[in-house]
Amino acid sequence: MRKYIFKFVAQFFTKYDYRKCLKQAKNNQLPKKFKNWKLCDNEGWSVAHEFAKYNQLPKKFKKWSMTDKHGDTVAHISAKYGTLPEDFDHWEYRNNIGNTVAHISAENKTLPEDYSRWYFENRDGDMIAHIAAKNGTLPEDYSRWYFENRAGDTVAHVAVKNKILPKDFNRWYYVNRTGDTVAHISAEYGTLPEGFDQWGHKNRAGDTVAHIAVENGNLPADFEHWEYENNAGDTVAHISAKYGTLPENFDHWDYLNNAGDTVAHISAENGNLPKDFHRWSLLNSKTGVFVYTVYSEYKKRNKE
Repeated sequence: MRKYIFKFVAQFFTKYDYRKCLKQAKNNQLPKKFKNWKLCDNEGWSVAHEFAKYNQLPKKFKKWSMTDKHGDTVAHISAKYGTLPEDFDHWEYRNNIGNTVAHISAENKTLPEDYSRWYFENRDGDMIAHIAAKNGTLPEDYSRWYFENRAGDTVAHVAVKNKILPKDFNRWYYVNRTGDTVAHISAEYGTLPEGFDQWGHKNRAGDTVAHIAVENGNLPADFEHWEYENNAGDTVAHISAKYGTLPENFDHWDYLNNAGDTVAHISAENGNLPKDFHRWSLLNSKTGVFVYTVYSEYKKRNKE
């Protein structure tokens, strides 16, 4: 009986000490010689985890590897809140879902400026560099754009979606696992630089960079290469005609696709011919149908 009483009393005072320590952490009242960092709740959340959250760990703290129930070390919590010391060097610690301390720090934009271990992977196959690229926190002098994650995307592919590629970036030809170059992704997101001139590069599906750009409304106003074809035989002009985005001075209505349609046929089919259009006699090279006929059918459909 006496044994159980002592156990109960010990548990009571342990819980009391734990609650007291949590309060001290929040109120910035860390005892100078405190050493019982392993005090924790049922989830394994220790006093050290709580003090890391409030940046109250002593300068000489070394027990960064203590984990809670979810596998988060004290270092993971400190990384989340940006309270890791300058000389911290255990970026490789992993939690239960495979994230290193560096991944947590990158996700929360708390990596130090001189961080250099960009190659650590988490369980999903993303390197630190990929996470930093998503958050726009890669350093200005970052150069390893070719690192691939498990999905096959390079750091450059991730960065271009978030508009953080440097102005002097020139590795547009890097290809991801689906066959898209960095330029194709940039064309989709409208992040190509003003002087870009590699519009004719094709992805695995056979679309040029220009085709991706025009499909997403991202062709520049001074674009001139309307004759570029995709593997289906459609020129950039055919795609632009479909969406009604041809420039006012466009004059290559006779370009043909594999189906024999001119650019004018595609434009007429979608009701996108300009008001001053006059080349009604252009023929589909395979069916012999006039542009005028196609446009008349379009008007009938829209009246109905």
